Parts: sequence; structure tokens; C-alpha cells
Amino acid sequence: MNEIGGVHVWWKYWKGNIIVKGIVRWVGHLFGIYTVDEYIETGRKIVKSKGVRRYLLQIRQRKIGNLHSLCIENFSNIGENLCLPHGLNIVINNAAQIGRNCTIYQGVTLGIIHEGKREGVPKLEDSVEVCPNAVIVGGVTIGHDSLIAANAFVNFDVPPFSLVIGNPAVIHKRQIRKDEKDIDL
Repeated sequence: MNEIGGVHVWWKYWKGNIIVKGIVRWVGHLFGIYTVDEYIETGRKIVKSKGVRRYLLQIRQRKIGNLHSLCIENFSNIGENLCLPHGLNIVINNAAQIGRNCTIYQGVTLGIIHEGKREGVPKLEDSVEVCPNAVIVGGVTIGHDSLIAANAFVNFDVPPFSLVIGNPAVIHKRQIRKDEKDIDL
């Protein structure tokens, strides 16, 4: 079978085919299986809906959230293309802001601090990747194209193009070569 960049051609066709995707979802619903993508889609529909439809969508979202242990209350502060590859045990405060093309793995918490100099909720700029079990708390900003490593505890601002490691977290700058447009660690 032909491959394009290591990905089978049939997989690319299947992933983009709306009819096949709909059939797979329908069969999954027969067995009570919902995807994390449906959780996100339902959350975005809740923001736009009113009345009984909104209430029914909230019930559906809670069902899917309980299945995957997800707690995302407000989708109006979340940019497009949020990716939750292993969407389990994720807690995102309803006031937290997430930019476009962010990736959040399992066990991540974006939490609030109620008082002190770090009072507030986190803001993730575009293309931030938060690895498993990382905790980001307080009114901090995570700069675009940054990576928060697994099990990191972050309660301070992170500049763009940074790698954050450890508990307590330490920033390691990432350099971008302008000629090759690659990221070096």
C-alpha cells in the first residue's frame, strides 16, 4: 500500500471522509462510545445554543465528560483546533484562555489562584503543547510555540519558544534558525 510521509493513504482517506466518520460515530453511539472530539463539538454548540436545546446539549456533554473524566466548562475561551490526544482526567478552569492549535494531554490541570500576586487563571497562546500531568496555575501566560513537559508545575509567565521542565519548573529557551525554520532544543 502506498504511503505518504509514513501515513497510509487509506488512513488519510478515512479520516477526511465525512460519511465514513458518521457511520463510525453512529456505531459507537450504539455501544455508548463517544469521542473527545464530540465533547469539544458539543461544548462549542452549547455556547451558540439557547433554551431546551442548550439544556439537552449540556446533558450530552456531561455524559461524554464523565466517560472520559473531562471537565471543561467554557468553550468560548478556547481557540480552534484544540487537540486532546489522550483526553482523560483533564481539568480546565472556565475562565482559562487557550489559543489556536494547542495540544493538551491527559492529567493536565489549568487552575485558578484566588489571591496573591499570581491571582487569576492561565492563558495559553497559540501552538502550545502541554504534556501529561502538567499543572499550570495562576494568572500566567504561556508564550506561543512553547512546550510544557510532563509533570511540570508552572506558576510563572513563560516566554514564547520555551521548553519548561520540572517541579518546580525551569525554563529552557528554544532557538529558531531562520534559514531552516526548524526548532532546536
